[in-house]
Amino acid sequence: MKRTDTSDSLGKVPPHAIEIEEAVLGAMILDSACLDEVFQILSGKMFYMERHKSIFEAVEVLYKAKNTVDSITLYTYLRDCGTLDAIGGLMYLNKLTSKIISSANIREHCLIVKQKYIQREMIRIGSELEKRGFDPYLDVKDLIEYAEKELYDLGGMTDSKEAKSIGFLLNTIADLIAKREKSEARLVGIPSGITELDRITLGWQPGDLIIIASRPSMGKSALGIQFAKVAAQMEHPALLFSLEMTDIQLGERYLSTETGADTYDIKQGRNIDWHKIESSLNSNRNVPLWIDDSPHMNIYEFRSKVRKAKKKYGIELVICDYLSLFTGDESKDNMSEKYGSISKMFKSVAKECEVAVIALAQLNRSTEMRASQLPKLSDLRNSGEIEQDADIVIFPVRYKVIGIDHDDKGRDLSEMARIDIAKNRNGRLGILNIRVSHDCMQWGIATDEDYFGEVETQYNPEEFTESKAQKELPY
Repeated sequence: MKRTDTSDSLGKVPPHAIEIEEAVLGAMILDSACLDEVFQILSGKMFYMERHKSIFEAVEVLYKAKNTVDSITLYTYLRDCGTLDAIGGLMYLNKLTSKIISSANIREHCLIVKQKYIQREMIRIGSELEKRGFDPYLDVKDLIEYAEKELYDLGGMTDSKEAKSIGFLLNTIADLIAKREKSEARLVGIPSGITELDRITLGWQPGDLIIIASRPSMGKSALGIQFAKVAAQMEHPALLFSLEMTDIQLGERYLSTETGADTYDIKQGRNIDWHKIESSLNSNRNVPLWIDDSPHMNIYEFRSKVRKAKKKYGIELVICDYLSLFTGDESKDNMSEKYGSISKMFKSVAKECEVAVIALAQLNRSTEMRASQLPKLSDLRNSGEIEQDADIVIFPVRYKVIGIDHDDKGRDLSEMARIDIAKNRNGRLGILNIRVSHDCMQWGIATDEDYFGEVETQYNPEEFTESKAQKELPY
């Protein structure tokens, strides 16, 4: 009988388990109660024998059509399709069922079939990579992208998780609540550095996708850098991807937030306070923040890098600057679907690696056509899927940029901004008044009392330990 895969050039037979495939098919024919579980694990292409693939797909057609599945209905369907002889006729169907007593081990058998398929696919990918690697005209970036996509698709087959009973989940949650009750900490996630924002979000949570979106010149990149800096200085390892700026440019901005020096002065080497520079060098020597300034990155490479950084550095926070510069699924027909594939990957990686992912995004021009120029969720550029995938959506807006110089009480808003938490899947919404330095490098909360006063815009890791930071949040 024809096999789905052929032996390789060295005469080796690809991994397979024909007897297990027969056991799976026999159980499917004898006990339709197991079909839901089988279809969650297997598809027809995973079978080594071509006739096994045909039988599996025939059972699947009958089941989806809500027809009875047994030897007789399967025989009739295959006969009417003209494929009965190709699979070995009624005699072979009877052989499949004659060896099966029950479907008790169906899950284990399905996983073996799936594992053998994944092994064969790894061999196929390796052979294809070898073939393409010898092509002198193939761009190496295309070769790497092919490898990443194929391996990503294959890796997704191993990511399925078992469902948990509500009783198990509630016990787990009760244990978490007990730990939180004993702890004096109020902040359960990664701090942002802005007290009022942490009060609403309770910190960035592992598994969450946070979108920070605005029009240009609002300071979202600076805000992203500040979030990364605060997290890392509070001993939450962070990874910052910047497809727009170089690592030197990011480092200059980071230094600006540390020392209070204007980025323009840093670039010129003017008005430099070397005492502050040296202090920053010493205090940041072992800060767990890593920067990747690769100018091009697709979603498969992104996933691979985050996985490696999680394993090597134990990262808890990932910042992506910015979303539309990543390369999405090129098989998608329009920009909306391509951007949607990027946000879905970000969310998938957040859950898989148990990290918080903050992605910076652009808004479309519709905000500039409104009188207030204040953004809405519908303004997210090119994709409603981004809004759907995000757990939190934040809109930072500098009043000065949108032409608002004073509020209705005549107060100066030139160095003020608002942070609009427009979506919060697991918490409250809110709008915060934030003081921003003139170069946007430092952001901090402005309350009624300190509206015109100096505002602390960053945590000092030497004086402000994590436990102290959590205790002092004004909940």
